[in-house]
Amino acid sequence: MGIFGDIKQSVDAARAMSGGDADLRASQRVDSLIVDPATGSHRHRSDYAGTIWFGGQPQITGANALPGASETIEQAIPLPDSHPYVADRVSAAVVQASGALLSARATSAGGSAQLMDLDAVLESDSERPGSARVVLRVGAVAMLPLGISYRVIVISDPEAVTPASG
Repeated sequence: MGIFGDIKQSVDAARAMSGGDADLRASQRVDSLIVDPATGSHRHRSDYAGTIWFGGQPQITGANALPGASETIEQAIPLPDSHPYVADRVSAAVVQASGALLSARATSAGGSAQLMDLDAVLESDSERPGSARVVLRVGAVAMLPLGISYRVIVISDPEAVTPASG
């Protein structure tokens, strides 16, 4: 197809994407057993981190110079590497989330990219009755493509974490 055909195909694919197309790239989850300093009891800590791309990850091609669509993003995204947590045992769990704009398109005409909201919760898992999983909630306004880095920490009762099967 040649280089111009490849670029046209990349441009067409980028134009077809919207803020609803989230591509989550999880980093290695880190699990540890910690001690609560106030009570001395053991707690399970899981650190989740990664990047979410809305509108596709930017490519190093001529297509990268074309402006993307401006989008309002409001999504709840289940983390693919989330432990299945026992739903009845997560009421005392502590969930902390942080994030930052990693990449946002800018044009000479201006525009802005804003990460309005980012938090994480333990929600019921419809695929596993009696289980909960980590869901990241994102609110942003930006011209696509948009990259957001995230980190979620969950501290829970060790009995709330379902052992890995297999």
